[in-house]
Amino acid sequence: YIKKEVLNFASSSMCGWRPFMEDAHLEEPCVNNDHYLSVFGIFDGHGGILRYKLGPEISIFAKNHFMSCLLENENFIAKNY
Repeated sequence: YIKKEVLNFASSSMCGWRPFMEDAHLEEPCVNNDHYLSVFGIFDGHGGILRYKLGPEISIFAKNHFMSCLLENENFIAKNY
């Protein structure tokens, strides 16, 4: 008998009074085919002077590049987490 564990998760967002959503969410329930290693993150795009120039692009950039940076990190590769 092999018990398979399942990770259930959900995410939601609400723009509120701002004209557009400035946050970005990252959900990686299975990193490197390891079902016991997951990454979840919320990248907060609110605040800062660049918000008025770039809008949500900062948080979207962080979301889009976080996993590749993590997977290339020498400590992550050495499983120092």
